[in-house]
Amino acid sequence: PDGIMAELVDTLDQQGIEPLAAAGTPPAPHRLTEHRIAAAASTTEEEPATAKPGRPVAMNGAVVVDRAGIKVGDRVALLFADRQRRTIRLTESGDDEARGAVSLTTPLGQALAGAEEGDEIDVPRADGPPAKALIEAVEQAD
Repeated sequence: PDGIMAELVDTLDQQGIEPLAAAGTPPAPHRLTEHRIAAAASTTEEEPATAKPGRPVAMNGAVVVDRAGIKVGDRVALLFADRQRRTIRLTESGDDEARGAVSLTTPLGQALAGAEEGDEIDVPRADGPPAKALIEAVEQAD
């Protein structure tokens, strides 16, 4: 571990990256992540918003989903934050979670629509905060 730290410090020095604290002052408390929220830009009718393929986009007052990403008929493998795994198929309207069918009209279905493999989604729950889930794999419908 000490060798790795020394190599890291050498690399940072070569790049001209220095700590924020002045010499002789105590280091700032460690912050590993920083949460930022960016406001969505407003759009006009002449200039529709663009989004990652498969993501909902507001266009002339309507929400349009590009056909890339997860869509009805696709089979999706999910890994939830509590380490539970589920494989489901996104359906138009039939919801039977016991058999692995999740309707597009459910909170999970809406969170999956347009997402892609590798995305992390928030699944709203009635009994608490949203559940985090990682989309591990997507098998597209024919």
